[in-house]
Amino acid sequence: MTEESQYPLVTFALFAYNQEKYIREAVLGALSQDYPRLQVILSDDGSIDSTFQQMRQVIEQYRGPHNVLLNQNKRNLGIGAHVNKIMSLARGEIVIVAAGDDFSLPNRTKRIVDAFESFGDSACSIWSRAEYVDEHGDIVGRKFPGNPDGYTPRSIIRNESPVIGATHAWRRGVFDFFGPLMNDVMFEDNAISFRSYLLGGIRYLNESLVRYRTHSQNITNYVKNDNIASLYAGASQRNRWALAGVAQRRRDLALAVTRGKVSVSHAQIMRGELASLERRIIRRLKAYDGFPAVPWRLMIHMLMDPEIAKVFVRAIRYRPL
Repeated sequence: MTEESQYPLVTFALFAYNQEKYIREAVLGALSQDYPRLQVILSDDGSIDSTFQQMRQVIEQYRGPHNVLLNQNKRNLGIGAHVNKIMSLARGEIVIVAAGDDFSLPNRTKRIVDAFESFGDSACSIWSRAEYVDEHGDIVGRKFPGNPDGYTPRSIIRNESPVIGATHAWRRGVFDFFGPLMNDVMFEDNAISFRSYLLGGIRYLNESLVRYRTHSQNITNYVKNDNIASLYAGASQRNRWALAGVAQRRRDLALAVTRGKVSVSHAQIMRGELASLERRIIRRLKAYDGFPAVPWRLMIHMLMDPEIAKVFVRAIRYRPL
């Protein structure tokens, strides 16, 4: 047995879409990993800018030790279907994911593998701390809040201290157990971490292993739109994605219960939380889709829902009451 074969095979998967400004640095971060047994997948989801061309240029000049696979989707699949595509290509026992606008430190893979070995069966997913950087790569002094205390059947549904997808890694078996994600799933970090919770657990590594880039094109930055119409449209779209996430988690919970992975009492709690979350999302959609017949309806709902309040306060900048 060679020394290298003693290490588990790991897949480091970089997801990219229209990130030409940052992709070169992200690819270099993937290739810089100091782990000896690594499959690197660089996958572009049908970008219309130069993202894929830059990925290919970096790979053509690469002379390092890693096994590198370059993939280009012929059309934009969306995040859920893109994850499914990556998982069909992945060969590792552990899958570590990265985004095309972030940067992974060279020791990220090694530290994640060490953590999986340390935590054992109590870890089906591991995520870590990350540092925020701006569009120029300068550290902005913020860090993701961690979750060293773990999750409960309620907190995992309520998205309290959620797993940050930019730092996420999971065991291959998690995906194999549940199968492909629904194609309309957008928040894959919520979906896959929920699967890991159902099968055994999620563990947090209190180390900064990723530089997470915050900029105007982040899909979560819908409140930074520059007019009221796009503000409400962005909020509405985010909640439609959230509804898809509820459907995915409901399906995965049912499968886990059927196969005896979840107790009856925990399943009842999670079903109740999912139903409550679904009602809340539908209420938000009714409020946002009412635009431009604003805003008294929102003023009533904002007393009960901080997200609606956030959008409403932002909207004051654009439209007098």
